[in-house]
Amino acid sequence: MPVIGSPLTGASLGGAGIGLLGGLGLALIVAWLPVWRRPSLEDRLAPYVSDAVPRSALLAVQPGVGRPALLERFLAPVMADATGWLERASAVCN
Repeated sequence: MPVIGSPLTGASLGGAGIGLLGGLGLALIVAWLPVWRRPSLEDRLAPYVSDAVPRSALLAVQPGVGRPALLERFLAPVMADATGWLERASAVCN
């Protein structure tokens, strides 16, 4: 009785797997080519903002300036007096 078609052997399955992996790798390489990718927003705007003048260092927020620092300057003597009063009060109670 003649055999119609040959069964898949280990060698043919291995070759099919290698071909599948190679094809998948090639498809990934082609998909990530710069020609096929859409440029990002940063890439599109970079030519327009690269010539922008940098901000002045005088406009940068300086540490120790602003509302928290101002509040600290006004409350520091009051807090020093309050801690001194609490220390004296705790010494009297002991």
